[in-house]
Amino acid sequence: MVKIDLVAIGGGFAGLVAANRAAQLGLKTLVLEKQTTERYLCNSRFSSGVFSIAFHSIEASPEEQKIAILKETGGYGDRALIDSFTHNTNRAYRWLRDEGMKFVTNSYASVKGSTNLILAPPRRFREGLDWQGRGSDVLLRRLESNLEERGGTLLRGAEAQQLIIDEGRCVGLTYMLEGETHELRTNAVVIADGGFHANPEMVKQHIAPKPAELNLRAADSAVGDGFKMALKAGAAVTDLGGFYGHLQHRDALSNEQLWPYPSLDAVAVAGIMVGPDGKRLADEGKGGIYLANALAKSTAPLDGWTLFDEAIWQGPGKMPPVAVNPYLTSGGGSMEKADTISDLASIIGLPESTLSETVAEFNQAVTTATLDKLVPARTEKAGTAQAISTAPFYAVPLSAGITNVMGGISVDTNARALSSEGTPIAGLYACGAAAGGVEGGPDAGYIGGLAKAFVGGLLAGEYIADWHNPDQQS
Repeated sequence: MVKIDLVAIGGGFAGLVAANRAAQLGLKTLVLEKQTTERYLCNSRFSSGVFSIAFHSIEASPEEQKIAILKETGGYGDRALIDSFTHNTNRAYRWLRDEGMKFVTNSYASVKGSTNLILAPPRRFREGLDWQGRGSDVLLRRLESNLEERGGTLLRGAEAQQLIIDEGRCVGLTYMLEGETHELRTNAVVIADGGFHANPEMVKQHIAPKPAELNLRAADSAVGDGFKMALKAGAAVTDLGGFYGHLQHRDALSNEQLWPYPSLDAVAVAGIMVGPDGKRLADEGKGGIYLANALAKSTAPLDGWTLFDEAIWQGPGKMPPVAVNPYLTSGGGSMEKADTISDLASIIGLPESTLSETVAEFNQAVTTATLDKLVPARTEKAGTAQAISTAPFYAVPLSAGITNVMGGISVDTNARALSSEGTPIAGLYACGAAAGGVEGGPDAGYIGGLAKAFVGGLLAGEYIADWHNPDQQS
C-alpha cells in the first residue's frame, strides 16, 4: 500500500497549492474532491483571478500590506497571521509563476490607485458568470497537471466523511468513493473545502437569519463538511459572523445574468441604501461588502433598495471592472426612475414622506460636511458620498450576495488547526476559506480570497514537508 503523507480535502486553490508544494518538497500527496466532473465547479474556478491583499498590491511592502489589512478590517484580525500573510504574498506570487502561471496588470488598478495582478488570460469583465478558459480555470488545471507530474493525485468523486483522531492527533480520515467507505492513514490532513457558505442551516446559525433570502453568489459545493469534522476533532473557530459578498439586484436570485456580476456597490456607496421603512440601513461609506452583510442581517433582506441620481449613474455607475452602467440593464435588471423622490417612493412602495426626508437629510449632510451626524453615521472609507439631487432619480431592488464566509477554523501561522485551548491539533491543518482569523470583524473587512488560498496553501504544504517528511522523522 502506498504511503500518503498529506491529504487535502477540497480541490480548489488552497488544497492544490498545499498538495503541490508538499509534493515538490518530497511528500506523497492526495487531494480529495467530492465532485466528479473534469472541470468541477468551485469558488476557485469562478474567481475573477484578481490577486491583491485588502485591495492593495501584493508587491507592496509587508508593512504597507499590513496597514491596508488593518484599515480594511477596522483593526480586526490576528496580528501574527496578518504578519505571516503579508510576508508571503509576494513569494506566493513568484511560486505560482514558477508553476507556469502568467499574470497581467489588472485594469481596475487605476481606480484603486494600486497595481493589482490578475491571472491570465484575464476574465472578460461583463455581466453574468464567465470562467471557461479564464485565468482561474487555467490555474486549477495547471495545478492538477503539476501535481500528477510530481506523483500526487487528485481523486474526483471522493467525499471526506470524518477525521481519525488518536490520542489527540489526526492520523487519517475516512472518505466515500463510488458508494464505498475507505479509511486512509496519513501524517497530515489539510481542510481546504471552502467553508460553509452553501449550507443554509449553517448560514442561518452563524451568519444571517434568513438564508433563503440571500443570493448565493458562489458555487454550491462548500457546505461545511470540513468545518464540522474539525469541530468534532476539538478545533476552535474564529468569529463567524461576516461574509465576503456584494450587493446584487434582487432578480439575481433567478436571473443568471445578474450574478456574480454586476454588483451594485459603487452606486450604493455614492448614494444610499434604505429598508422598507424608507430609512437608511447602514453606513454606506464602509463599502459594498459591509452593506451586503448589513442587508443580510436585517429583518427584510429582500426589501432593501439603493437610491441614487443621474450624476451617480453616469459617474460611479460606470466604475470598472463590471460597471453597473450598462451591465445592470444589459443583464436584464430593472431600474425604477422618477423626476422626484416623492414619485419614486410611490413607484417602489415606500413611505413618501419618510423617503423624502431621508434623502433631504442625506443631501444636507453632504452639503454641510456633517455626514457623521446622520443616523446611522456616514463615513467615506470606501467612497465619497454624493448628493442625490440631479433628476431623474433611480431605485434598484437589492439582494445580499454571499460568496464565502470570512470566519472559520482557528489556525496558527503554519496553518495548523488550533484547539479551544489554543494549542495545535497535531496532524490537522486548514487553509483558504476554511480557515479564519485575518478578515471579518464588525466591518466585515476583506483581505482577498486568492491571497488566503495561495499563501495559506503554500505555508501548510511547507510546514508539513518540514515536519512530516519520512526522512526527517525520528
